[in-house]
Amino acid sequence: MKGITRVWLATALLGACGGNYSNEDLDFQAALPEHDDLVAKLPAQALTTADSAEYYRTTRDVVKIFNTVLDGFLGLIDGVRAYPPTQRQPSTRIWGPFPADKFPDWQIRMVMDRKPDAAVAGFGYHFDYQLQVRRARLPDAPWLSLLTGSFAPSGGARKGSGQMIFDTVAARAAGYPLTEFGDLQRLDVTYQTVSFPVTVDMVIANRPGADSPGATYQYRERADGSGEMVFAWRTKEARSLQVRSRWLGSGAGRSDVRVTEGLGLGLGGVDCWGIDTHATFVRRDWDAAANSGSEATCAYAAP
Repeated sequence: MKGITRVWLATALLGACGGNYSNEDLDFQAALPEHDDLVAKLPAQALTTADSAEYYRTTRDVVKIFNTVLDGFLGLIDGVRAYPPTQRQPSTRIWGPFPADKFPDWQIRMVMDRKPDAAVAGFGYHFDYQLQVRRARLPDAPWLSLLTGSFAPSGGARKGSGQMIFDTVAARAAGYPLTEFGDLQRLDVTYQTVSFPVTVDMVIANRPGADSPGATYQYRERADGSGEMVFAWRTKEARSLQVRSRWLGSGAGRSDVRVTEGLGLGLGGVDCWGIDTHATFVRRDWDAAANSGSEATCAYAAP
């Protein structure tokens, strides 16, 4: 996923033009998600050490991966947000088209519309946006949408609910270079920042024949710094695994891992850790010799 930032953010910066922002421009830009809106935040004082609980390390690894995925998309959006639109219409803003930095045969643009929506209380509208590509030598060719999104504002500044969809099918079929995205076929992100708990949900679908058909990720962030992550994925052999991790603002937490489909169905493991991230309770259904500690020390009870 790191290729998103490296290729597309450079693209946005190359083609953007200077100028002044209007108040309406700022309304459009405020509808685009920022880094702090969506990335998972583990307690800063809970650091990984060689003696950290196994599933605590797994939790941090998964959070890091999905934060990197989000940073890729958000890096592009930040690049667009930093500059005024190249075209303005009453309810539309367009950034670009820009020449693709690494792929000069392609152009990229962002189109954003404000649409009436009676269901959005207090505002009466929502925003739709699309990141699109097309071959530069075919100016009459249709634009192909790679990233589409929507946002419904609610409450204070930057508060609301939205979704982003990264769909590679049409762009791959047209020959747009997507090798840096591996087997990814589609990524769906939904989120809400209106109130706590803040929520971010992601669904990954890979291309047929990939090692994993796909995965899901759920993140919950509460006002006191506590949170929760649920990560589930399937293997090509039709085996499904799920990790559910919960943590307090202090850093102490618990992670439950279980097999939800296929070989080993129903088997699971548990790690609980203190504010130093060291395990206080360990249970492995498949390895009784690894069990240690008391479940009474866990920050959370069993799910």
